[in-house]
Amino acid sequence: MTAEQAAHERLTEFVGAAVAVDRLLKLERRGWWVRSAPMDAGIQDTVECYLPGRGVLTFPLDPGISVQFPNEDPVQTFRDARLSGAPNFAALDPVALSELLCDLHYLHHGGAMR
Repeated sequence: MTAEQAAHERLTEFVGAAVAVDRLLKLERRGWWVRSAPMDAGIQDTVECYLPGRGVLTFPLDPGISVQFPNEDPVQTFRDARLSGAPNFAALDPVALSELLCDLHYLHHGGAMR
């Protein structure tokens, strides 16, 4: 992450990123990735990453994950990628930030999960 990117609370390079729903579901097992409560028609429209220490990175999803049929829409698009609970990414623990970036690389590009 560049110093300029770290000074912000939004990861613009991931806005509009298409991610496989099965990768999102695998990250939940790690404990810091959580889907939102189901909304209308049982759709979970947000995934949040609770960073160790402080900070939550929120990813609104399009079209959202069906609770009943999670693989119904196999590709989700991040409508945003916004940090809350910390002023910017520079304020986060560098190890947690590195882990987050590895997870985002896995989500967006695939490959082996570390």
